[in-house]
Amino acid sequence: MQGFMKVVLIVVAVMIGGAVLAVMKESRGGGGYGPLGVVIALALFAGIRAIWNYDSKKPEEKNTTDIDKLDKN
Repeated sequence: MQGFMKVVLIVVAVMIGGAVLAVMKESRGGGGYGPLGVVIALALFAGIRAIWNYDSKKPEEKNTTDIDKLDKN
């Protein structure tokens, strides 16, 4: 995955995570995020790390079939 696409995906993830946290804060009356907010924030950080560490140029496993395995004679 190209670096630009990674940055775009991270920005989108932060916007979605921020919106979810804002909705949670408003539903609690503005008192804070609570334990569920901490879990969502940690999941957001884990998602950002997974997006950044993803390497789409890894060699793909060969998906060829061996003729000897298919031969039933």
